[in-house]
This record gives sequence, structure tokens and C-alpha cells, in this order.
Amino acid sequence: MQVLALVAAGVGSAGTAMRLLGFVDAVYERRGAIRELTEETVLQRTLQACAERLTPGECEALRLDGRALDIEGARALASMVTAAPAR
Repeated sequence: MQVLALVAAGVGSAGTAMRLLGFVDAVYERRGAIRELTEETVLQRTLQACAERLTPGECEALRLDGRALDIEGARALASMVTAAPAR
């Protein structure tokens, strides 16, 4: 899901990206896990891309919104990213 967040950010869907990151944050927290180096790199790249399109307040609100998603909601968001037409 986190890689799909980076893809979403890359195609201009920063809101979707931040929601997916929020979902991933919640999963890590529930499992008591931490991001590995490559996962942290993907996170930082996604945050940077989103910061170019959204205000810090928007990023925070969307990420918080994503934390409340269940797996089905996250899958629905992810499917929108994977179904986006190629440019």
C-alpha cells in the first residue's frame, strides 16, 4: 500500500497518497512494527511529493483520515490508483 501511495503522489493524487499513508501508519502501529530503511525512503519520497501539492494542514488531515480506513477502504483507494489511465 505504501508503494501505491508513492505512485498516487507521482500521478498527482496527493490526497489519495496521504490517505494510504495514514492507513499504513495505522497498520504499523497496530503491529508494533517500524519501517525498514527502504520503507522509510518510500515514505519520505511520498511525503515530499505530497507537500508540493498540499498544505501541511491538508496533509495531516488526510493522513489522519487514512488511519481510520479499514482494509476494504484502503483497497478501494488503492484500486483507484491502479485503475488510473497511463499518461
